[in-house]
Amino acid sequence: MSDLQWGLSMVGCEETILNAVGVTAASASGVRLRYVEIGCANCLTLVQVCNALERTGRPWEAIGLDLPDNVDGFISPRSWCQDKQEAQKNIEQFGQRVRLEHGISWEWLSIRYGMAISLAMVDGCHEKECVKRDFLALEPMIVPGGCVVFHDTSEWSQGTDPQHHLGQPIEVRKALVELQLLPPLREWWSLVGVADGRESEGGRGCMVYQRRTT
Repeated sequence: MSDLQWGLSMVGCEETILNAVGVTAASASGVRLRYVEIGCANCLTLVQVCNALERTGRPWEAIGLDLPDNVDGFISPRSWCQDKQEAQKNIEQFGQRVRLEHGISWEWLSIRYGMAISLAMVDGCHEKECVKRDFLALEPMIVPGGCVVFHDTSEWSQGTDPQHHLGQPIEVRKALVELQLLPPLREWWSLVGVADGRESEGGRGCMVYQRRTT
């Protein structure tokens, strides 16, 4: 598969993400699966995950979250990183089961405290503090058996590509270390999937963590 099907820098992550959907469907508590993707861009990854959710046979819904235009505190002159019309077109096949939201991720999550989330992807700002904030906001909302996918975890990508926030580079692995997820020592969490990505094609890898049920 290619970025044309899965989105930016996802090459080599496809099977691991699909496995995360399967693990979630088999284990996550609740009647309905709810997927939240932080940093949905043009929704290509979102579409692939939604297709996989549909194949599980369980009821599901999904939310794609990205930044509003010119949000204060982000250095990009146009921080909303997607073509909104293209994004809406990509998800229209799913009808009301999928919606797009705008907001700073941890703030958006904080005012929805209590929402039950079965599966989440952290793929917004990849600066260390932003990744930590996203996970800490998500953590109490992930149901037992649910999973969190972190994108841009390959070793080769760390320290590259200054982000459109504070201009700091990708430091997802440093965030995982400080969260005690790498190595997986954080209470209630297990590492259940790793993809290195294909560096030759720009795939930046991912890691999947599951909230244990016991």
